[in-house]
Amino acid sequence: MITIDLTGKTILLTGALGAIAEFVTKRLVEAGAVVLCTDIVPPDQARERIDSWGVPEDRTPYTVMDVMDPESVNTAVSELSRRYKQIEICLGHAGGCPLHPFHETSPEEYERIFRFNFHGQVYLTRAVTRYWLDAGIRGHMIYTSSLCGSVPWVDLSAYNPAKAALEMFARTLALEHAEAGIRYNLVAPGHVAAGSCLIVYENDPEYRSMVNRVIPLKRMVRPEAIGDAFVWLCSPLAEDVNGQVIKVDLGASIPKLGGEA
Repeated sequence: MITIDLTGKTILLTGALGAIAEFVTKRLVEAGAVVLCTDIVPPDQARERIDSWGVPEDRTPYTVMDVMDPESVNTAVSELSRRYKQIEICLGHAGGCPLHPFHETSPEEYERIFRFNFHGQVYLTRAVTRYWLDAGIRGHMIYTSSLCGSVPWVDLSAYNPAKAALEMFARTLALEHAEAGIRYNLVAPGHVAAGSCLIVYENDPEYRSMVNRVIPLKRMVRPEAIGDAFVWLCSPLAEDVNGQVIKVDLGASIPKLGGEA
């Protein structure tokens, strides 16, 4: 059995209080990493939630960061890079949205969803990449994309193109910063049994039927599997992976003749 050891690794994580992020954080901590958790929730509320996961506080320090605010991102990245010796890995995980039929989505809400899922990652990437270049660190940026980055899903008319843009953005930077040894990859989850996706699956028969129809294995993706994908990408086992989208979707993205992708 191969055991992945991330002892000594300090990993910055955005959107750390999300449903899937809980499992990502647990898996990284189990592997020995220190996870610098960031989100928009006040510290006392965030600490209470993170502690409920059963992870040590000294391995999951929390900092407020709003990925929609470039100044907030710059400040948090600057403070964390001073406080910790070397942050070699950053997980751009913040994102998501509810279902929003296009004809019912206001221009303002459409723009907000796109900005959150794409521009928030751009702000993060600019701050972290600048830190890596200045410090001479051969860093690794890993984004959370989605099945929807390559397979359109109804009622997600802003989210789908935002994730598609993120995937092209990562590939572009993988080429642009290759000489500096900085890598950019993505994990693209499918329909995960966690958070709002699980709630809708359990309570909306139409959505559940659609999901079961497009997933060959007829079940939702385990959130632990998403954590495992991040652990692997953070490890030496994935040192030769660059500019790639790692799909963890139980085959939902496989094109199917006469049916949904």
